[in-house]
Amino acid sequence: MIEIAGATAAATLLSIFDDRLARTAGASAEAIVRMSLREMSDRLEIQQNLWDYCNAVDLQNWDALDEVFTPDASNIYGPSMPTLADAKAFLKASLPTNFSGYYHMMQNMWIAVDGDRAESYTRCLNPMTRLPKDGQVQTDFHLIWYHWTHVRIDGKWRISGRAQAQNGPKGIHWSAPPAPAGRHGPPYANPAAASTRP
Repeated sequence: MIEIAGATAAATLLSIFDDRLARTAGASAEAIVRMSLREMSDRLEIQQNLWDYCNAVDLQNWDALDEVFTPDASNIYGPSMPTLADAKAFLKASLPTNFSGYYHMMQNMWIAVDGDRAESYTRCLNPMTRLPKDGQVQTDFHLIWYHWTHVRIDGKWRISGRAQAQNGPKGIHWSAPPAPAGRHGPPYANPAAASTRP
């Protein structure tokens, strides 16, 4: 298994280097490798940016969102919440009040980097259990798309807002039958003390 994984990684690196070589005729091998490693690093850091967003929301560590988004981030959840402060207020008011459990699973990321700016398209599966009523809970499953723009500020990637895309892919939503209520509340007794990286 390790040998197969290593061979796959090597083949991937070689394809990246070959592509760089074709687009940078005359560049030194060292420059080609350096550019490739920078591009791979950018993609990994943007993935971490997206995961930090999920952890901040799922652990209800609202202030951690200040490190995930730029201070002037806009249109995070649509035009009705144009600023980061609006988005944080919405999350604080709605999630702990209406749901007993939820978590975002980010999958199949598409990332395009252009210097200090980037764009990402990410599928997200988010099961959300509504607070119990008459001893029953209702779990809703949301398959949604996050289409965000990112910028590099002081060497760190942050989300700058929602991309203004036309006719994007549609989400899928369904609900499971009501079930007996189980465990409630966020995963930590003191969410504010929780890190975005458990």
